Amino acid sequence: MEKIEASRKISVIVPMFNEEENVENTILQITSVLNKFQDWELIIVDDGSSDSTPMLVEKIAKRRSNIHLYRHPRNLGVGRALRTGFSHAKGDIIVTIDADLSYAPSEILTLIEKLDAEEADVVLGSPYMKGGETVKVPFHRLIISKAGNYFLRFALNTNIRCLTSIFRAYRREVIDSLELVSDGKEIEPEIVAKAIAMGFRVVEAPAKLRGRTRGRSKFKFGESVWLHLKFSLHERPMILFSFVGLFIMFLGFLSGLDLVWKLYFEKEPILRPMLILTVLLTIVGVQTIIFGFLADQITLIRSELLRNRREIRKRISSI
Repeated sequence: MEKIEASRKISVIVPMFNEEENVENTILQITSVLNKFQDWELIIVDDGSSDSTPMLVEKIAKRRSNIHLYRHPRNLGVGRALRTGFSHAKGDIIVTIDADLSYAPSEILTLIEKLDAEEADVVLGSPYMKGGETVKVPFHRLIISKAGNYFLRFALNTNIRCLTSIFRAYRREVIDSLELVSDGKEIEPEIVAKAIAMGFRVVEAPAKLRGRTRGRSKFKFGESVWLHLKFSLHERPMILFSFVGLFIMFLGFLSGLDLVWKLYFEKEPILRPMLILTVLLTIVGVQTIIFGFLADQITLIRSELLRNRREIRKRISSI
């Protein structure tokens, strides 16, 4: 078969944690796709597996010079595994994919084609956009994923429908420009948020998400909800401040209503402590909302700084 894209190197990063049941099949399917390219590398990041995952990968890597294994001494999280992979990747285009092949490796070609066709910088594989689909995904996981993506979409003020999928393709410039800090699953929305803030073009491509058929799922309900909620509030602090501020103001309103009722209907005198409490609750509620507005402005300033940093880098590189 004729090799394609000879002028570009493709790097595929696969984080693995206790995936001994999937190692051989995963590597076989991914390399069968990558063999269509002239220059490629497959980077496996073992995130502190306690089973035979790293040994199986190492055995295969010894026979293939373009398959590389990097190991964490203990489980540090998928975000840290991806960051390790990014730091070692040498490709012009970098693709990330799950070890359990929830997304078919054949769709890697779709992501890369979309990257070129739309002149995009990042392409996200999305099962939730038109043309995408989910197959045999556990109902509870699907509901949490859709709800989490809806909340993240609101927090980031974007039309992107799937912000949590690991199945993506990036141009080298994007990865080199981002300073990533997440160790867990929140790295996915972190990348999108920072890429958009820096002015990179982020698009989606339809993809099929399949339920795991081998090995044990690493999905943790509580951890997933908390990480996505925490990230959303970090990006849009106004959400939290507004909720708290309005709740405090509502308590102040109830307190004031109680005072008015007693004064006009029960003919009781206004108690000064209750009056002071009502005024304080109203003031604190308004101030909390104002703090949220200021926090949102700081977030916007951060985005502008990221965009300016990208422009500075581009000008320096062109000198």
